[in-house]
Amino acid sequence: MGRPLLWLFLVPWALPSAEGRAVPDAKVVLVSAASSEGWLAHRTQALLIDRLGSLGFRTRVVERPTSGSYRLSVTPSETKDPAASLAMTWAQKIGAKEETGAVKGDAARLEMLVAELVGVIAARAGVELSAEERSWLARPQASFAVQSLIGAGEAHLIAGDVRRAYSRFEQAAGEGDDFSPEAQALALRSKVMLSRGQDDRVLSDRDLATSALERARVARSRGRQSEALDAYRAYLRYEHRAALPEPAAGDIDPKRYGLYRGERRTHVETGGDSAIVFDEEVGTTMRAASRAPMLSLYEDDVLRLEAGPSLVRTGGARGAPRFWLKLPKAVSVDPARGLPIVRGYGALVGGPELAWVDLGLGTLSETFSGRVLASGEEGLLVVRSAGPGAKLCFFRPGRHQPSFELDLTVAPASAGLTRGRILLESEGAIFVHDSETGKRRAGPFETGSPVRFLGSHGRYGAVGLTDGGVLLLDVLAGEVIANVRGPSKAVAAVGHDHGVALFFETGDVSFYDREGRLSDRALVPGQPLDALPVGTLRPSLMVVSTEGVYFLLPPNPETPRDVDVFLEIALIQDDLGRKDAALRVATYAARLGTGRIGALESLRASLLEGKAASAEKQARAAALARAQAANDPQASLPRFAWVRER
Repeated sequence: MGRPLLWLFLVPWALPSAEGRAVPDAKVVLVSAASSEGWLAHRTQALLIDRLGSLGFRTRVVERPTSGSYRLSVTPSETKDPAASLAMTWAQKIGAKEETGAVKGDAARLEMLVAELVGVIAARAGVELSAEERSWLARPQASFAVQSLIGAGEAHLIAGDVRRAYSRFEQAAGEGDDFSPEAQALALRSKVMLSRGQDDRVLSDRDLATSALERARVARSRGRQSEALDAYRAYLRYEHRAALPEPAAGDIDPKRYGLYRGERRTHVETGGDSAIVFDEEVGTTMRAASRAPMLSLYEDDVLRLEAGPSLVRTGGARGAPRFWLKLPKAVSVDPARGLPIVRGYGALVGGPELAWVDLGLGTLSETFSGRVLASGEEGLLVVRSAGPGAKLCFFRPGRHQPSFELDLTVAPASAGLTRGRILLESEGAIFVHDSETGKRRAGPFETGSPVRFLGSHGRYGAVGLTDGGVLLLDVLAGEVIANVRGPSKAVAAVGHDHGVALFFETGDVSFYDREGRLSDRALVPGQPLDALPVGTLRPSLMVVSTEGVYFLLPPNPETPRDVDVFLEIALIQDDLGRKDAALRVATYAARLGTGRIGALESLRASLLEGKAASAEKQARAAALARAQAANDPQASLPRFAWVRER
């Protein structure tokens, strides 16, 4: 027998679903082969986690095995036959003993073997899979040749050979009935990684993508379906903005996590001994050691508060100090706020006096007084008491004299800052002021109760009301776009060029356009904790949730996302009579949960209509239920499931 290619650890336990069924969960850690020769290991890992997830299992990544974990080795026999026998041997340590078992068969039946292994894990977790679930799990989603190419590409990525990975993924993407949306998505993601620092190449590809999209739409309108199919595939090869960065799953403590934005990297402290780092230039996520305690990032250097107290900036490969600034007694840092950074200056807002720090030179400005109400990309909003009323002051970075002052009869209860505008909440109403002059631009907008500023970016923002509603705002025009409701409490909002994205406790994401109309829905695992826009050439929305870091793209008619194109490809395959191919593409895209869920599930239901087998009937019922939920903005989206839960 050959050497083991994969060690995988799974810790199952039972969680009650909304319907009362015990749904398993699994913690996973992987030490994989470091070269493309280990493609079976990488493919088995991806398929196992994918199949567990499609049944309601939640996977977790841990650094080392724990008590009760499974140890899995994937071992091919020593033969030159590409369809050689394969053994997936598992062992679970229970106390001082170890229970073992194996799943064996031909490597060409890789997906079926993984399905058998999933059944074993589910049964040992106390969940017996239905016949319908077993039937769907055993159905290959791609040929053995495609699986081997994708696995080889995944191995190349782990080894750092992105160019060879891209080549394998492009081969695996195939054409016609053999089109693999998973391989196409991986190929585009790899191409984005290869284009690091090549802005001219990105812009050149963008022109080719625009041309391909126009060809696809014209061919589609004239009934030339095969031509449209080729053009849509060309669009996915060239449009970098259609690609989403790879998510990073893992536990994030909602009480201890930290989110820090640097010049090129965004750093997420999970609350444990690890962190998730997103490289905006490359578009990749990676695991790293925790750098806590930290206050903020500046030009990707770490800012910390050391004994003294002193503010320290460290950077470089060895974390060498850039400066070490001893703080006066009257000035300190508020750990809850961290260190707000505005155009090269850090705001010290934790003591009785406020001050700016020049983060390039490590020097302290003169102090000034007041209570910080909000901070943003243009400065600090500070309240100073003034007799029975209050004085509202706006401080530009590095300055200790306010740019303007407003005399108010009542101090604002809360505030928010966005580009060019200040949002104030006072006495049950919202007011919009100009951040350059302080003049009121709009309001009052009556709310009748305190509000929560959920977030804003650019032109659009949102505030949460105590009755569960959400006001969508055009802050530049000073208008309320709409009052909307979602499936649960809204926890964050991000404005983008085409409207607002709202994030809810249940993991639901609702995209609203400039007119306040619901334009799309998505679903992220876990409970969202924070969200922010990332990237410049390839902008996306980064979501930090209790189950990891995920990425979404708002709907944009001018630049379709990968999920939009997958829907079009599935519809074309259906028109061409390639029902099985259409179902594979639609199923892959629906499982992503990044958008177009209602349309994709409706298509899946139509493709399964009339099927006599029980598995198909159950799958159609699950697709219809999810499509119905997607069309109701106040209904929580269920996770993808092969069949409707019992």
